[in-house]
Amino acid sequence: MTSICWNCHNARADRCGWIKNKKQVWEKAVEKECSKDVNIWVVQECKRYDPENPYWQQGVSKSQPKPQKKKVSHRRRLYTPEDDALLLELREQGVPCGVIAERMDRTINSIYRRIAYLKEMGGGTGR
Repeated sequence: MTSICWNCHNARADRCGWIKNKKQVWEKAVEKECSKDVNIWVVQECKRYDPENPYWQQGVSKSQPKPQKKKVSHRRRLYTPEDDALLLELREQGVPCGVIAERMDRTINSIYRRIAYLKEMGGGTGR
């Protein structure tokens, strides 16, 4: 169990009497023993609660999944022998890699990597 104060925008000494003066401003809290000499209050309800992260608002069920960042779903399209032949032909003609990348619908880094690979395999132009 975590105190809602950890996610409260007002959890600052200049905004909250509980933090500044240990004056009870919350409606519901549970006292927990941390050690023999130290007890803490886990605040569960407070009228002044203003969540910084909306996911952790009161009433959000723990069974609901935490919002995930979108993962890149595209997968690299493999190069075909025709792609390699076109790439080498365009490079021999002196076409810039940026133009080749646009024409082949690839990133420029992908083109650079493929040229390096083809040179390594012996099919490059030597440029």
